[in-house]
Amino acid sequence: MTLIHDAGVDTSFESAVIKSLGKPLRNWQREALDAWHSNKQIGVIEAVTGSGKSLVGILAAAKALDAGMAVVIVVPKKVLQEQWIKELKKYFPKYGLVGGLGGEYGNVWDWRSTKPQAGKIVVTVVNTFAANEDLHPRSDVPTLIIADEVHNYSGERFRKVLNNDFVWRLGLTATLEPQDGRYFVFTRYFGHEPIYSYGYRQALADKCVSAYSVLLIRVDMDADKMAKYQQWSHYAKHYRERIISLSGISFSHDKVHRELSELKEKGILKSDIKSWEEAMNAIDEILIETQSKTLAVKQVCSLIAARGNTIAFSDSVQLANDTQDILSESGISSGIIKAGVNNYQRQLFFSQLKSKRIKALISPRALDEGINLEHLSVGLFVGVRRQRLQLIQRLGRVLRFEEDKEKPLIIIPVNRNTWEDPNLHGNERLQHSALNLIVQHAEFVHVTDVANSSLIQRILAEYSSPLLPLDLNSTNRLVA
Repeated sequence: MTLIHDAGVDTSFESAVIKSLGKPLRNWQREALDAWHSNKQIGVIEAVTGSGKSLVGILAAAKALDAGMAVVIVVPKKVLQEQWIKELKKYFPKYGLVGGLGGEYGNVWDWRSTKPQAGKIVVTVVNTFAANEDLHPRSDVPTLIIADEVHNYSGERFRKVLNNDFVWRLGLTATLEPQDGRYFVFTRYFGHEPIYSYGYRQALADKCVSAYSVLLIRVDMDADKMAKYQQWSHYAKHYRERIISLSGISFSHDKVHRELSELKEKGILKSDIKSWEEAMNAIDEILIETQSKTLAVKQVCSLIAARGNTIAFSDSVQLANDTQDILSESGISSGIIKAGVNNYQRQLFFSQLKSKRIKALISPRALDEGINLEHLSVGLFVGVRRQRLQLIQRLGRVLRFEEDKEKPLIIIPVNRNTWEDPNLHGNERLQHSALNLIVQHAEFVHVTDVANSSLIQRILAEYSSPLLPLDLNSTNRLVA
């Protein structure tokens, strides 16, 4: 066992990390580590954003160091690399033990970079590590790989980081749903199923993430878009029913991604699945580009002005820009993070949001993965796609638990008479929408129309002041 010297007492890296926490591990973290250890230190751990899965990775790294191994942590973006290194150095303060490769650290010929080697932790950006296979471990250097946001690494290029010479393997993700559907990459490398999963129901029960409420604001879609929506919905329903009848899959929101992936891998119903996916993508585009959703943004400016601590997600760059314009017209300062915004500007925005010099951050997609933002208590979902992974990641940004944090409110403009509408018969809990993931775990779900300004303002007033008790019986609501 590798030992370090701590206050005159020899101890293991793992013990030192636990001691420095100052509090016990959460039950789920201990169970996840036990499951990984029981599976010979190989497997994927799924845990919702904000629940503390990074600490599981840090403890796995400590175990590897205690075994005299090298540790490589692979991340998709350089901003995550900086975040990991900063966190690791809290637990492993010894100079030279933690280093970087790629991203802000350049390559192995840069003086700041650290080459993977026994007794070291190297945090590397996936681009660099995939392109430099000479840096990958060989059989004479037993090494642990921690693949953070592992769902990103199934493509032809990035899967190169999943080298078979890594003897210990840990994947971390909010949910294992590769966008390209290539589950086979992970099943061959980590095993068929995640070895441990920790969802919102458990995290809320454990008070690992914040309890929250939801406000759904119904808006109208113009006639042309509604006609296109209905046409594509008819196609989607036809192919969905055909796929179910011929394959017997469940098609439930939490399983369909994997079910369809497995069918495609076997060459089953590929044409029907492609037709269904095309129809659903067309529906996504229609729903997220609905300009009437900006009317809902105007209605909630009072809450954003009162609370600040707001993050707005949109998969439409146009809606993201429109949201910033609306906030500006209401005298609310905000920052928008999109492609081309450099790391310095990002960090400045984060600092300004924390100090409330700006009240909101707006992101088309740049803040989906791994970014830790403090004190967020308002989540505005303006035109978002149905991908379960993105919804879990985005919800987790707002639900990250902090003492004395205001109860989060998730605000979602939804298109009337579509799958987003809870007033449709049989869709009261958005059973036919991926937004069900958000609604089903909320303590309270308020539903109103964008034209009902007085009701919206009454609901918002109950969340605007942390000093006032919520009078939830006074509003139109659904109880979760």
